[in-house]
Amino acid sequence: RFSSPRRDPFADAERRRSLRNGDLVMSDRVRVSVVLPFLDASRFMRECIEGVLAQTYGAWELILVDDGSSDDSTAIAREYVERVPERVRCIEHPGHENLGISASRNLGVRHARGVFIAELDADDVWLPDKLARLVPELEAHPRQDRFEASLHALRGVALGRTLPLDAWRRTSRG
Repeated sequence: RFSSPRRDPFADAERRRSLRNGDLVMSDRVRVSVVLPFLDASRFMRECIEGVLAQTYGAWELILVDDGSSDDSTAIAREYVERVPERVRCIEHPGHENLGISASRNLGVRHARGVFIAELDADDVWLPDKLARLVPELEAHPRQDRFEASLHALRGVALGRTLPLDAWRRTSRG
């Protein structure tokens, strides 16, 4: 899901610096803040985060929100923050407390710098062109309050996948 523009994200000088991601030079403007709350999702985290890192659209940031994980999720998140610090941040509730997905999403949104907010669950995987296809649609419909990108298709092209519920249950039990 995406939310419509919230504020002018270009006011801070910090946002004006260019970022390099391989051969892709990101513009100095973060357009999309991807908010990914997680709780004990170590089995899915790497694939999920790699799906964001592989985006062909360059003007994004990833905000990982730790909702009090007790497995290796926190270490995996920190690994990506160290690997790609200019794009990936990790935040958590005070005291590493578990406050639930809504509080975690809201915390991530409060730290977002982008014009658009993309919600991503830790067990979802995006295809590389998801943002490249969605951002132009969002910009073409500025009055649209919310887009349901989780439908996984835009004009007949699959944009990602969610693990089936039975796979989640099967793998989350250990």
